[in-house]
Amino acid sequence: MPTDRVSGAIPDGGAVDNVCLDFSKGSSCIRAESVARLETVKEKALACARRAVRVTGCVDGGLLYTDARADPVIG
Repeated sequence: MPTDRVSGAIPDGGAVDNVCLDFSKGSSCIRAESVARLETVKEKALACARRAVRVTGCVDGGLLYTDARADPVIG
């Protein structure tokens, strides 16, 4: 819906791009015009986050995604 909003910030993501870090931290906010719609948007956003966890090898800690594995080739 045009009124849905998903925003995010990465307050601790390193100083350069294309480097696998041992630690990073992000937060997000999901908004919708009703609680019912919010549940739908939340499930879609969480599904995207869970796919990212699987692809990157992070540990899924529920609503907190942590412990990315650094690539041994690039450190």
